[in-house]
Amino acid sequence: MTLLTYQVFQTAANIGSFQKAADILGLTPSAISHTISSMEHELGFNVLTRSKSGITLTNYGEHLLPYVNAVLNSDESLRQAIAELNGLKQGKVKIAVFSSVCTNWLPEIMRSFEKQYSKIKIEVFQGTYDDVYYWIKNGVVDLGFLSVSSAKDIPIEPLYKDPLLCVLPKGAKRTAPVHIWISKRCVRISL
Repeated sequence: MTLLTYQVFQTAANIGSFQKAADILGLTPSAISHTISSMEHELGFNVLTRSKSGITLTNYGEHLLPYVNAVLNSDESLRQAIAELNGLKQGKVKIAVFSSVCTNWLPEIMRSFEKQYSKIKIEVFQGTYDDVYYWIKNGVVDLGFLSVSSAKDIPIEPLYKDPLLCVLPKGAKRTAPVHIWISKRCVRISL
């Protein structure tokens, strides 16, 4: 198998569509399908399940994807190391974010980063907390932003603490206590 085969598999698996994978990679849908079929023939098992609603990973595909991600990440690291040896700082950084980070923090972070490292491309993956967790855990991205509670078993470095706010409808009585459950314990707040 070639790196292109791995790229096709990774893109199709992440996107869930041969058509969209073809658009991203600049190939035809039939080239994507043929590449996946050849890969499956070489491996001796199916990695994707095809249906009218798109494609999904088989159990074998789920087990194989982290290894394919590692190979592609290693290839990118090698390209970056070669570029650095040639005096260039270039490459690609893949970042996973949930929506509020994408809209509130990322634009400024990207502008600042691009000023300093104009030859490094940032690829943004936006999704739910579960998506971000999956992308980090399976090596799809280089880094990601998660809340402390959604990081599960991934080591995390807290960057910001959100203040806890209670929003009430206009004219609501503010004399009754509010009970908030935080990590299986109740905190009583009087407003």
